[in-house]
Order: sequence, then C-alpha cells, then structure tokens
Amino acid sequence: MVQKKDNPVEIYPVSGKASIKKIITAIEVGSLRSNVILCSEDIKKLKNQFFSCFKMIEAGGGLVRNKKNQYLLIHRKKKWDLPKGKLESDESPRGGAVREVEEETGVGIINIYDKLCKTYHTYKLKDEWILKKTHWYMMKGDVSSKLVPQEEEGISQVEWVNRDTFRERIKASYPTFNCVLIEEKAWNKRYNEAVAIQKL
Repeated sequence: MVQKKDNPVEIYPVSGKASIKKIITAIEVGSLRSNVILCSEDIKKLKNQFFSCFKMIEAGGGLVRNKKNQYLLIHRKKKWDLPKGKLESDESPRGGAVREVEEETGVGIINIYDKLCKTYHTYKLKDEWILKKTHWYMMKGDVSSKLVPQEEEGISQVEWVNRDTFRERIKASYPTFNCVLIEEKAWNKRYNEAVAIQKL
C-alpha cells in the first residue's frame, strides 16, 4: 500500500472478490479517500482475488545513471518520470526494460545490473481496471547518446540531472517511485562495498 500524505488509514477485512470490488469502486468514485489496508486470514487467497479484479499488464523500466553519476529522467503528462513501458509478448522483463529505456530516451544502455524491485499501480482504460506490474532495473547509460524524447508516447523532454535534482523531482512524482528510490539506495551500498573489497 502506498500512503497518501495526511490521509487516515482504514483496515477492511474482506471475505471475497465482491467485497474487494466494492472497495475499489468506492476509491474510484471518491467516496473512500483514506489509505486502505485489506486483511484476510488467507493472504495468498486475498492477493489472488485482488489481482483477479484487474487486467494485468507487465512492464519494464530503468533507473539509469551515466559515468558522470547523472540520472536519466523523462517528462510525460506534466510529471517527471522514469522511462518504462509495456513488455512485448515474447520479451523478458529485463530485455523489455532495456528496449523501453532506449526507445523512450534515445540513450544507449551500456550495462544492466540487478533488478531493483517491482511496483504495482492501477488505472482505468475503457471501463476496465488495469493493474500494471513494472519490473525495475539498475542500468548504466551512454552519456554520449543523443537525447531523443519519444513524442508518440507523450514524452516532451529527456534530461540527465544530478542526484539532488533527481531525488527532488522523483519524490514530487508518482508515489510508487519511493520504492524504487529505497531499493536504489540499498543497491548503491552493496555496489560500493563490492568496489571497496576489489580494491583490497
């Protein structure tokens, strides 16, 4: 659950898919504005029932840095964003993440490191609830690549920014990015420790 700032938290025991759909509808129409925690005696069953209320779409994306320790951002739908997109039917999450980053930004990916995390977000498309599962990877991008925003995907800008600007813009963007930032911090720690060991 991603909390909305200053909103209360309410706990809802659920007994089946019908009760989950009622809660989703209440959130959609605005009659339920609190942060919601769903609970059940069988958490696996609850997860399956919740997921079955949506059409699942899988996507891949990257948190990309270059050799100057700059971070890659795109601007889309009036928000700063990380490059990501829907996987093709025959793609692995890893391969799809690289393809989407390169297509949306023009930046060549030199290396793809560890998977950082996966995030979920929902939206409605033509009266159908969508649950998008995005696989996030740590990547190294080629700083010499020409930045080319993929305009047909609604991307207006592509920029390399320093770490402070990156964190400031991402924290003001979508709440699920907080998970990516947390995992990137942990990845940095592991990476720096590995580099220090190699220097011994």
